Amino acid sequence: MTPRGVGKACREIGYCAVYIIGFDDAPEPVKIGIAADVGARFDALQVGNWRKMKLHAVIWTAGRPLALRVEQKTHDLLERAGKRVAGEWFSVPPEWAAKAIATAAASLDIRTFSDAEMRKRAGHRVARNEARDWAAFPR
Repeated sequence: MTPRGVGKACREIGYCAVYIIGFDDAPEPVKIGIAADVGARFDALQVGNWRKMKLHAVIWTAGRPLALRVEQKTHDLLERAGKRVAGEWFSVPPEWAAKAIATAAASLDIRTFSDAEMRKRAGHRVARNEARDWAAFPR
């Protein structure tokens, strides 16, 4: 899962993710949604759910408008396949959902980044912010 400081850094630089969340005890259904701070979104969903949830995948884009387009195209693809359960929930395994997201992004010519790539990008920003904050700390 994306570390807390990284989620804040991603929001600050404007990146947004398409995520796949499901339940820890079953591969289906999965929820496909978007968030700039995936950790905070996961926590909000978990609070409202009695079943333990699991973050299956995080696919980053260079902003909310792009993530929204990828999310909508993914929902359309899975809807046409008859896989929608309700709202943003689909009866597919996480691997299928990830392939649908990749297909949607490619068809829209939208570049995506893995969670590891985004952690690296945002991590540099977190480290810079921590160094700046430390330098400003009164001694």
